[in-house]
Amino acid sequence: GESDPRGWWGMGAARAGARAAAGALAGALVCTFASAANALRGVGEGGGERAALLADIAELALGDTLRLRSPLPEDVECSREDWCDAAGRVCVSRCARGTVAVSPWLQHAIRTNDRFGAEADSMCNASLAATHNSAITLADGFGARDAAHSAVLARWLGKYGGRFVTNNQLLSLTDQLNLGVRALELDVHFFMDELRIAHCGGLQVPAFDRMVRDLNAVLDELGLGDLKWDTETVGCDPSLSGLPAKDQRSAESAVEEIAEWIYNASAATTGNGSAPDAFVTLFLDDNGDLVRWQKVAYLEGIFERAFARGGLLTPSVALREWPELGSGAPLPSIRSMLDKGYRALVYSATDLSLSPGSPIWQLDALFSRCGGYSEGFNLKTFEPAACKYRVHEDDPQDQAVHLDDSSVFHRMLLSELQYGPLDGDFSRLPVGALPVPLDRSTVEEVASCGVNEPAPDELLPERASGFIWTWAPGEPSAAPTLEAADDGCAFAAASDGRWHSAPCHGNAAPSLPAACRRTNWSADAPAEDVWLIAPAPSDGQSDDQPCAAANHRCPVGSAWAAPTSARDGALLGMACAKAAVKGAWINLDFARSRHIERRARAGGDTTRCKNSLCAKGAAV
Repeated sequence: GESDPRGWWGMGAARAGARAAAGALAGALVCTFASAANALRGVGEGGGERAALLADIAELALGDTLRLRSPLPEDVECSREDWCDAAGRVCVSRCARGTVAVSPWLQHAIRTNDRFGAEADSMCNASLAATHNSAITLADGFGARDAAHSAVLARWLGKYGGRFVTNNQLLSLTDQLNLGVRALELDVHFFMDELRIAHCGGLQVPAFDRMVRDLNAVLDELGLGDLKWDTETVGCDPSLSGLPAKDQRSAESAVEEIAEWIYNASAATTGNGSAPDAFVTLFLDDNGDLVRWQKVAYLEGIFERAFARGGLLTPSVALREWPELGSGAPLPSIRSMLDKGYRALVYSATDLSLSPGSPIWQLDALFSRCGGYSEGFNLKTFEPAACKYRVHEDDPQDQAVHLDDSSVFHRMLLSELQYGPLDGDFSRLPVGALPVPLDRSTVEEVASCGVNEPAPDELLPERASGFIWTWAPGEPSAAPTLEAADDGCAFAAASDGRWHSAPCHGNAAPSLPAACRRTNWSADAPAEDVWLIAPAPSDGQSDDQPCAAANHRCPVGSAWAAPTSARDGALLGMACAKAAVKGAWINLDFARSRHIERRARAGGDTTRCKNSLCAKGAAV
């Protein structure tokens, strides 16, 4: 399925010969894939061996079409449909786009995360739920053939063969956004004459690349153009992602899907897609081929068209809206961006030599305003209580990396890709072992330590619940409806900083101190000092409405507040534990009061914004 010369523009024997040479180089990487396909075709029609193999890998075989076993867990609630390759030979079950069920608790908790998370003083300190290689998903066919490749490898090598997992995600971009993801990663590469979503890059064979360049010089002399291919394209074309190269979706369609969700979510008030306070970042994992092949303008045009209705924060617009950024000021808060009508930004990991008016940020330039950017992590040496890890597990003297260093924007991922006995980095796995996942509990731990973007693979609702740093599971429980709790009272627990609803007054209202944030706190001061725990009413002191009275108990230099990030909530929990109290009242009206204060300072209307692209007033 990878030999169609049309992907190379069908420019005659010279191009066909170059493709053959490229295939020879990539043969060592794709032999298992090709052999698996050959095995499926070659074991004999109607033979017992073929029947046994099909029983291992297929749910249904109709003529030349196989419905392979899907990696999608059976307990995922969604409307299921088949994804089939363009030739109609291989199909696999997936969740139809936007149909994954999200529990009422998770929907409400996601909206609360969005609402209060937008109030962090800078995006540099925000908690953004993320996914790794977000668009390399089963929902778009990635990994569709993995069951076949894994079964054939198991027959050859038994337990030493491992398995194939070539899709990072299981759900569509729409469903990931519905599950609270606010930081997506798009792997964008140019091949087969189009910018596509695909997984490649990293492989470089200079000698072969020089040969391709020499061939291009000959093709140019002959007036045949040039080959848009090099060894970094291996993995995209030929594909190592469990689907034919030509079936990998266009980058434009992926960006359009995201933009449509953003526009719809900003206007929705109920349901899975309701996210009026959502701000989405798009991280482009691309490479320098886009510059060498002059495809940067093509990439920029994709975002300009998808966000033609506005809402995309570009570098030049940001400098106009916040002139202090030109002097090195930190990134503004997400709430500030939303208030001005911006709902997304996009940045590239590669130096694309962008023009001043480009819609795309450079990663280094963007996060230089946060003090830097880091993706490093080693789960084996991670100490959750100390929020640190060592890069080299075999060296106990290795200097620890502190995740609670707020001067750096942290993104964290653990790939669950597997190529037979090798992990996603092509390192050998122990026999029978699987790549270690960034699961729900690990997501919770690293986010509480200050990691801005935990980016797991294989996001499902259970794992997505690890992103929630506001309401505890099952909370709010003291109100007749979830939305009614937003007008009630809640306290942050000493155990983990998560929120619990409670009666606001009367004998049933617990006697708790107030959570007071220092208003004069300096970034140079220890982070643990940001919260003060105001005293609870003393015995015999009348306080019929302890939650409402909490604001009046905060000492001078502090104000009654609520956490604005996972790290902020964890620090509040620690402050409560240090004060030996079970929790502290938080200000559920915090987000709205800050919005009104900002609008009043600007001389504007203090009610909700009318424009669907403008941030809603965050009334709680």
